[in-house]
Amino acid sequence: MSTEFFLRIVFMLILAVAGGFWGHDLSKYNPPEVIRYTIGIGLVGALTGLILTPYFTTRPARALRSVFGRIAAETLFAALVGLVVGLLTAALLAFPLSLLPNPFGSILPFLGVIVSATLGYLCSLCVKAI
Repeated sequence: MSTEFFLRIVFMLILAVAGGFWGHDLSKYNPPEVIRYTIGIGLVGALTGLILTPYFTTRPARALRSVFGRIAAETLFAALVGLVVGLLTAALLAFPLSLLPNPFGSILPFLGVIVSATLGYLCSLCVKAI
């Protein structure tokens, strides 16, 4: 059994159950149609999971694998080191930024993580290019 087929079945079952619960919740507006809504929306969820799963799981993974296969190992290592340094910097900045008054105290730690990780990654690639 291939990985793609296994993931299709798993996500089909997950979305079928989620669709069934959603259909049951929607049936409160029309109580005599409980079974029809539950089974109908559950089947739509199963079909959606069966069809769309590869577009969110295996195909992006294959594309990333092919991209990473073309990049030199030194470049990948430099990017990883820069990302780790950026994330450590963000972890050190998160607590002081969270002490700022609202809304800055709740927004700036997240933005600090994004900015620090990106700058660490880009700086490591620039240093590697020199």
